[in-house]
Amino acid sequence: MSRTQLVIAAEGLGKTYGRSRALDGLDLAVPAGTVYGLLGPNGAGKTTAVRVLATLAAPDTCWAGVAGHDVVRELDLVRRSIGLAGQHAAVDEGLTGRENLHLVGRFHRLGIWSAVRELTDDGSTVLLTTQYLDEADRLADTVLVLGRGRAVAEGPPERLKEWSVSWCCCRWSGSGCWPAGGSTAGCPTRWSPSACWCSSGSC
Repeated sequence: MSRTQLVIAAEGLGKTYGRSRALDGLDLAVPAGTVYGLLGPNGAGKTTAVRVLATLAAPDTCWAGVAGHDVVRELDLVRRSIGLAGQHAAVDEGLTGRENLHLVGRFHRLGIWSAVRELTDDGSTVLLTTQYLDEADRLADTVLVLGRGRAVAEGPPERLKEWSVSWCCCRWSGSGCWPAGGSTAGCPTRWSPSACWCSSGSC
């Protein structure tokens, strides 16, 4: 799929804060009208990815685009094309008090899960960040698992759930972390052994 067919795209995205590498070569390819979930623990890179895509932080390396616009060179056009909302109520400083009340009331009335489905039913694309597999499973068409700023795995939620048992029991091979048995057969669409959360001989 080419960049022009994607609503959200990134190639080799990197972002460093001091000595910490928050994003480390992240690729994204999100087609229109879908819910794309970013799943991972605290510190995985989810918030940094959203901040870069929403033009709130500039990437250090490579390229990212939203709605056909470069997030660095065309940030005003990106900002006009997106909306950014947290799951929990917070005041948006760019809105009036009345507009904030209306927005919060709408989310409480609809519930976040219903609101996400309503948006995609209307043709919008949603980038959902979560730490919870059940939330990603219920909402996302495709899930990208992040670890240490890298893509660990990507695929439909049902495929990730089937694979998660062997993925959690991985082993160290000397050159990286691999699923139990040493094979990536049956793993998600995209699998990055070097980004596994294992750090030593056993997990």
